[in-house]
Amino acid sequence: MALRKFTAATVEEAFAQIERELGGEAIILDTRTSLIERAPGAAPAEQVEVWVQEPDAPPAPSADAPAASPDAAAPDALADDLSRLRARVQAVHAQLDTLAQRLDWLGAAGSALPGEFALSVAEGLARNLPFSSALPDAPARVALIGPSGVGKTTCLARLAYHARRDGHAVGVISADTIRLGAREQITTLCEHGDFPLAFVYHPADVGDALRRVEGCALVLLDTPGINPRQPEDGAWLAELLAAFDPAQVHLVQPGSVSGAALRDTLQAYARFTPDHLLITKMDEAAYLVDLLPVIAQSGLALSFFGMSASVTETPLPATAARLAQALRLA
Repeated sequence: MALRKFTAATVEEAFAQIERELGGEAIILDTRTSLIERAPGAAPAEQVEVWVQEPDAPPAPSADAPAASPDAAAPDALADDLSRLRARVQAVHAQLDTLAQRLDWLGAAGSALPGEFALSVAEGLARNLPFSSALPDAPARVALIGPSGVGKTTCLARLAYHARRDGHAVGVISADTIRLGAREQITTLCEHGDFPLAFVYHPADVGDALRRVEGCALVLLDTPGINPRQPEDGAWLAELLAAFDPAQVHLVQPGSVSGAALRDTLQAYARFTPDHLLITKMDEAAYLVDLLPVIAQSGLALSFFGMSASVTETPLPATAARLAQALRLA
């Protein structure tokens, strides 16, 4: 039994290639969709892999064998038709699997589905994602990273208020010293919450900053929104995180981002080894369902959801039920 693997951009192209090379006799054994890396900075592309069993070569006719009668060819023709039909059915199943994996059907028609049915489907999808909103045991350090404008500083303030309400002393270290108004924003937030604050301008300053917030059960690091694809910026952030040595690294992303943009950001920030995903602006998410397969592939645990602009509002721990509710309202 000879096995062959065919790869193509779509299921249709793969099956067309199989039919050209092997005809309708090939037996489809497995079909799957995977992501392949492209040039640095480009989003991964989908690739379809199809494993088939090649048809056995017909035995050579013996010189003494009698000539086949016209009626004897009928079963062979029927077998050919059945083989082609089986291949077509398997192709349809492969297309349905691919469609279900991409979740396009729910994203396109989610608002038209009955509420309870949509909630049931969303809960089923969300149940397979990892969730972890527990902050590390004291004393602990937590870093927030992500592009500019995603709400890192606001999230940091919310986490600080949340931890203090649980009885923990919280300190803040800010490395966001370049963005216009960043120092004033974090200073105002920390003065309002009475949180000790230290600034760092270089990774070498982290040791002194940690001594200024010594005794705090939780220390939160606010980082600037850099372009991780720029070698100097990426190296600077990697050095900063190494000096801070966080127990958790939360990548902050808005719920309004597209699936393709989230995949691109995850790829760009993978070098900083985030272990949690904190989603802000959940009330602005219009196509939240498109993010589910990207989050599932990332392996990051969903930590908190941001739902409003109030910095003093307790962040919502990420749960399957909250995600399902947000999916239904999107």
